[in-house]
Amino acid sequence: MNTLQWKDTLLTFSKTGRMAFISHLDVVRVMSQAFRRAAVPLWYTEGFHPQPYLSFPLPLSLGQEGLGEWLAVRLVGDTMQAKDVPKYVNPFLPDGLRLLIGMEAIPPPITQAAYTIRLAFPTAEAAAAWQSAAEQILRTGCLTAQKTGKQGHKKVQKTIELAPLVYKTSFMQNDNLAALQCTLAAGQEKSLNPALLLEALSAECGEAQVLSITRLPLADSNPISFRV
Repeated sequence: MNTLQWKDTLLTFSKTGRMAFISHLDVVRVMSQAFRRAAVPLWYTEGFHPQPYLSFPLPLSLGQEGLGEWLAVRLVGDTMQAKDVPKYVNPFLPDGLRLLIGMEAIPPPITQAAYTIRLAFPTAEAAAAWQSAAEQILRTGCLTAQKTGKQGHKKVQKTIELAPLVYKTSFMQNDNLAALQCTLAAGQEKSLNPALLLEALSAECGEAQVLSITRLPLADSNPISFRV
C-alpha cells in the first residue's frame, strides 16, 4: 500500500506550435517521461502496474493550442516545492510544451473556456460578409449541429442546440483575416468544442480557412480561488 505523504499540486502549461498536433495520449507520455527524467518525487497509483498520478482536467482536442492548460499531480515528501517543478521539468520537454506555474492547489470544477479562432478568407469583403452572417446567427440564438452519440450499443447522430453553450462572442477583422473570440461551455456536465461551433457556422455562413484554434489560459476564462 502507498503510505507516503503527498500534497496536491496544480501546474499550468502551454501547448503550442507543432505540439498542437500530438494526441492527448502522447502529451501524457511525454510529460510522464519528463517528470521521471527530472526526478520529480511524484505519487504513484497502487496496483500491479503503478503509474505516476497525472491528471488533465480538460484535455485539448487535436490541432488546438493552449496557453494555460491544467495538469494536476501529487508531490511526495518535502524535497521539492510546487513552484519549483517547472524549472526542473522544462529542460526535458520538447519545444511547444512548457510548464508555466506550479502551486499547491486542487483543480476546481471547470465550467467554461475561452478561445481565439483565427480565420482567413479570399477577400476582405468575404471576411466581412462571413462575420456579419455569423453575428446574426449567434444573435438569434438559433444554431444546431449534428454530433455522433450512443444509444445503447449503437452510434447515432444527434442534433444539439449550440446557442445555450455559447456564452460570449466577439469578432475582429483585418483585411481578409478575422478572429472569433468565444467563451464556451466546458467541463463534465456540458461542453462545446470550438471546432464544432466553427463547423456549424461554416455550414450557415460559408467556408472559412482555419488558421488556428487557441484556448486561452483556463484561469482567465474561469475565475477560481486556489487553495494555497
